Amino acid sequence: METLWRWVIGSVVSLIIGQFVTRTFVDRVRSHFKISEQWIATNFDFGLPNLPCYLTGTLERVFFTILIAFDVSGVSTGMMTWLLIKVVSNWNLIYPQNRGSIKGHDSDEDQSDKDQRYKAQLRRFAYSGLLGTLMSMLFALIGGLICRGAIWWWPC
Repeated sequence: METLWRWVIGSVVSLIIGQFVTRTFVDRVRSHFKISEQWIATNFDFGLPNLPCYLTGTLERVFFTILIAFDVSGVSTGMMTWLLIKVVSNWNLIYPQNRGSIKGHDSDEDQSDKDQRYKAQLRRFAYSGLLGTLMSMLFALIGGLICRGAIWWWPC
């Protein structure tokens, strides 16, 4: 019975609490960086459908919670590799040389300044996603350790 409770509580911590805390954390970081949903839709999504962040986060937390719960060797390396894959997939955001420039300014100085601010904002957006992934991985770790019994307060 104790094992069932560990899995239920570990899953709730990883999936439900992890989702809420990660979403709140990312929203606050993006608010601090002054990145609005409208800015993301205009400058990043370009009106195209996108995979929801909550779906990716839930899948990664389920996957890594199970691996940690079963004490699979090398799971920490797998978590860091997943972070690397997500950073590489957003590499164009972090270093947007090929994204072109923003049109509509009269002078080249204004254009250059606007481009630099735009590129800095894209890096902040990518960085906020990386921080969100780290927060998500933290909840996968805590939930997996609860499922395994490494973090447990119930008397055995």
